[in-house]
Amino acid sequence: MRALTPVPHTQVSLTDSFWAPRVQLNRDVSLPHVRKMLGETGRLDALDLNWRLGMPNRPHHFWDSDNAKWIEAASLSLATHPDPALNADLDAIIA
Repeated sequence: MRALTPVPHTQVSLTDSFWAPRVQLNRDVSLPHVRKMLGETGRLDALDLNWRLGMPNRPHHFWDSDNAKWIEAASLSLATHPDPALNADLDAIIA
């Protein structure tokens, strides 16, 4: 029996007619839209830990995972499709 050998995701290219368009849609539409919503809903501001009672967008205990999921998705996208603007935005959020 032959053992499976893991392949790093950076060595995988999806060029088929099913997955490739979805990966591109994620890069072109989903990542920017979710980033915009993280900002509009206060999720990114919640990372500053300066929210006070009476301010809009009361933080929720799951907001940190919303930010983390976007950071992960952006990072995975950048690993195979360099994008200086996305990289700068990601660096700013992480900082």
